[in-house]
Amino acid sequence: MLAFPLVCELGKDCFIQQYVDRDPTSGAQDYMCRGLSYDTHRGTDIRIAFRKDIYDPGIPVFAAAAGVVRGVRNGEADIAQGSKNAPDISGKECGNGVVLEHADGWRTQYCHLRNNSIVVRPGQSIAEGQLLGRIGLSGETEFPHVHFKLSYGERVVDPFDADEAPNCGPEATPISLWQKTPTYQPGGLMAAGFSPVVLDFEAIREGPEMIETLPIDSPAIVFWGYFFGLRKGDEIWIEVFDPERGFLTGRVMPVTRNRAEAFRLIGKKNTGEGFAPGKYLGQIQIKRDGETLAVHRRDLIVK
Repeated sequence: MLAFPLVCELGKDCFIQQYVDRDPTSGAQDYMCRGLSYDTHRGTDIRIAFRKDIYDPGIPVFAAAAGVVRGVRNGEADIAQGSKNAPDISGKECGNGVVLEHADGWRTQYCHLRNNSIVVRPGQSIAEGQLLGRIGLSGETEFPHVHFKLSYGERVVDPFDADEAPNCGPEATPISLWQKTPTYQPGGLMAAGFSPVVLDFEAIREGPEMIETLPIDSPAIVFWGYFFGLRKGDEIWIEVFDPERGFLTGRVMPVTRNRAEAFRLIGKKNTGEGFAPGKYLGQIQIKRDGETLAVHRRDLIVK
């Protein structure tokens, strides 16, 4: 049985962005027969929200089981693909990574680790839970995560359901290989916060300052949310309430296509009179198929 390779709280500190693709056709589906995967994806992507958090000290990645190091790559830059000066990663899509060989033909692989963070060497015996390296942005990735791949011989195995056939529905009994199976989350909110200015997607991905107070003469009050696993047909409800009137601004934003990650924001400009002092409340709801998938609230003090 496997230990989870990160020490984190799913849905708060870390998020499973994609699961193993269980669909043999050109489509994609995860082990729950939902869409949190993409065609031919062969691992589990466990991410953190912001790129800046790969540094000082970073997020440790641990061995999921005892084994022997059979391969290591280091020295690849932490630059998200699609960014300016992103390197050619042909043949090195895993980036900085570690391969462990376990008993009876099992292997695990850990990809996209931070440059120069790997602390193991080929041939070294590794205990379950031993530090391997830290989450990075190396290889073929646009977001900070570890791509965790489990294989038996030449076959990729989904640790959430080792059965080769999809096993979904109310009577489903997935064959989990985890010591403690992480709770399935079909999408949700990674972070939310306030800003005095409108932010772009790159600023959100990098990691904005988490502001708790703003002056009454702030140029604007902007409330943003950063999401994963949105599906076509979802609705994002974003509202801000002020201490005087009870409602400052809000919008319902339909999701028009599947999005692995996305951000949304609303705001109110300072028209010259300033903002009322006191406690403001920002609220985000994700609604899917008529039900509330997630609710998140943040406070802001204006003074």
